Amino acid sequence: MKSLFAIFKILIGLSSIAGMYFASHFSIGSKQDWDTAIQNNFWEFFFSRLLFTLIIGGLFFLVSLLLNWIFRKKVNYGKNTNLIELSALIFISIVMVSITMMK
Repeated sequence: MKSLFAIFKILIGLSSIAGMYFASHFSIGSKQDWDTAIQNNFWEFFFSRLLFTLIIGGLFFLVSLLLNWIFRKKVNYGKNTNLIELSALIFISIVMVSITMMK
């Protein structure tokens, strides 16, 4: 049961990273609109992009919490580990958005 839990956690983690990557690169406008937004309104654009990426990552975090709840009797998964997952989600989101804004 623990190996199934670990496989699900890895799948959720990888799909979370992929979803946050695509969310940080998502743009409806053209390349010129992107460049103009970065040049004129950098911090507003950065924090709105960060918020969007965190929301996408948060959805995957909720799925991870649901998985923890489903396997609560079989696997000992503490609150500190959830806090580490949340911190990693925030850190990865900041790094992805920063890299996206620099290119």
